[in-house]
Amino acid sequence: MAHHWKKYMRSSLAIRHPYFTTGALLCISGNPELLLAPLRIAHHMCFLLFEIILWPFKPLIRLILYMVGFRRQGVAKSSYASRYQSHQYGGYVPPQSTISKLQAPGATNGYKDGDKPESMFFVPVSLMANAGTLFVLGRAWGWWCISKPVSSCWGFC
Repeated sequence: MAHHWKKYMRSSLAIRHPYFTTGALLCISGNPELLLAPLRIAHHMCFLLFEIILWPFKPLIRLILYMVGFRRQGVAKSSYASRYQSHQYGGYVPPQSTISKLQAPGATNGYKDGDKPESMFFVPVSLMANAGTLFVLGRAWGWWCISKPVSSCWGFC
């Protein structure tokens, strides 16, 4: 078992081509979307059937919101939505209130703006790629070693 591990370590891409590996890790560190985009595509492919099933209901929901009074220009005068807004909130509408959550799909017509929210994995992926870069370069430059005896290292083994 130990022999297999040593054979793998000698044939590893990071061992044989540390600068190529470092370049790839720095590209991922600078733009984690290189790694996250394929994962996002796989996520959408997994939920594609669910979205296809729900797609016919979206126009129905928009029609109901329109009939209640949620329009692109805002809440329509003399509608159920305007009476509800006046009775529940008066002049102030809290950001996470029911009326604001219902107004958002009515006003946007289901289209999202061009701003993409940054993934919550953006920073951790970048930090891990940087740590991998330090590890690969440190090993290539002799800062530490895994398979060499302690006497041939700088004492970091």
